[in-house]
Amino acid sequence: SRVADSGYSDRLSVNIFECIENKDCDSTLDETCVNNHCITGAANKIRFTLTWGGNDDIYISIKTPLGTNVSWEHPVDEESGGELFNPYLYDKRRLKYVLFDVKEDVSVANYTITVENLSRKQGKTAVSWNLTVHVDGKQEESWLKSELQTTLTWVYNKETPPLTFCFSGATSVITEDRGVISMRELKLGDKILTSSDSLTKFEPVYSFGHRSHSLGAEFLQILPSKLEITRDHMIFIAEKDQRSAVPASLLQVGDRLSDGTVVEAIKTVKRQGVYAPFTPSGILLVNNVSVSSYVAFQDSQYFMTTGISYQRLAHTYTFPRRFWCTRAFTQVNVCLHEDYTETGTSVWVDLSHKIARKWMNAAENNAIVFVLGTLSIMVFFIPVACLDISLHNAYYRCFFISLLIFLFAFAKVSNPNRKPRKTIILNWRCNQVT
Repeated sequence: SRVADSGYSDRLSVNIFECIENKDCDSTLDETCVNNHCITGAANKIRFTLTWGGNDDIYISIKTPLGTNVSWEHPVDEESGGELFNPYLYDKRRLKYVLFDVKEDVSVANYTITVENLSRKQGKTAVSWNLTVHVDGKQEESWLKSELQTTLTWVYNKETPPLTFCFSGATSVITEDRGVISMRELKLGDKILTSSDSLTKFEPVYSFGHRSHSLGAEFLQILPSKLEITRDHMIFIAEKDQRSAVPASLLQVGDRLSDGTVVEAIKTVKRQGVYAPFTPSGILLVNNVSVSSYVAFQDSQYFMTTGISYQRLAHTYTFPRRFWCTRAFTQVNVCLHEDYTETGTSVWVDLSHKIARKWMNAAENNAIVFVLGTLSIMVFFIPVACLDISLHNAYYRCFFISLLIFLFAFAKVSNPNRKPRKTIILNWRCNQVT
């Protein structure tokens, strides 16, 4: 322990301090200095720390996300993993703290904290107390109060990691005018080789879902092609005489890619630079392997339990931007510039990703949210998907136009006596006059 003189020469007032700063504590035990005392709990911990001065008895109770409590009466809660620590202190610098483990599978959790000064009920002078919340040793919240009793709420919200649906800069694409170039050299407007149902053609890059020369990421290196792709990005495989887009995380040695190549090995590599070009077809050739422009939010090719593939869902979602960039103004360079976030994610992609993540987190634990969200997606998905398909396929276009004509004719035939709205209004006015 360290002994610090409080400043009085008669040595009648001496405080025994265990530490002055973090380096005075034992780092091997994951200790940190709080209120001049070494306490444990920094890495992978949520720590609620209550500090005050004097001899007042201040009580703390925390209601966990599971509905259980951690308090003086119940210091250890096995369900939530919470534990209350009330160390014996030599001086009048008091503290209590509660530790919880950071759960990897929990992204949002609510904690309700009750703090009560029991000594004030006995008529003693009120003292101020400070409650702080740390996650992984980093302070997230702090309150300074002196109320008789206070109930506070704190929400743990795990930061969503930056989007990393992309390819490394070491991969290559084939351009129409510059030949084979590295992914880091690719830019908006370049026409690159794609593959779609045995039809190979060049398509323009109308957007980058992710583009950063400095951001680092972990990639799966697929051999023998040496394609480097993030786990959640989708790649096409041959499956029962058809090809399907699946997250790269689902690939296994022995799987056959859409071009017939067999996966011989999968390695993990770290690279600096991330790139995710979008093409009108949602498909491109990277290292001569057919891959998707899109990402899956889960380790599945289908969106939750809807049966809709992530490839189709993502492609339909991008339709407005694709139409604007590649069809509405084909002769005007309206999409040769776009804005990116600090992590290199396209702004329009980043916003939709955050909304989707929040909805999926809520839908996992709430059936009503899942049903309402799914219905909303269907309302958008079905008409937009039909419009998208009809614009690219003459047969479907002919079918949908014929279907609309049939529905219009059926409506007319089924109610031949219905008067037009203007006629009805006119007749009503004439009757009013007569």
